[in-house]
Amino acid sequence: MSVALNITKAYAQVAMLKQQSAAASHSARVLSAYKSELLQSWAGIEVSYLIKTIDAQIHACKKLSEESDSLSHDIARAIEDILREESAEDTETLSG
Repeated sequence: MSVALNITKAYAQVAMLKQQSAAASHSARVLSAYKSELLQSWAGIEVSYLIKTIDAQIHACKKLSEESDSLSHDIARAIEDILREESAEDTETLSG
């Protein structure tokens, strides 16, 4: 039994995951810059709470970026494997 794969939709998902990864990575950089500016301009217990929250968000953004990037690579690799396998089956059918 053959599984139908819509290559266009699969590649669109890969592109979307790459965009999500880039956006999350950008957000982490912006938050890091904001954190640096905050530390230069302000001090106090309130700032400590803000820094902890910002650090948690930076970590979450970096994790999302890494996971989205990894998933996009895995999907792209799976598409290539499927296409290679289908091409080999077509070659066998034509020669067999």
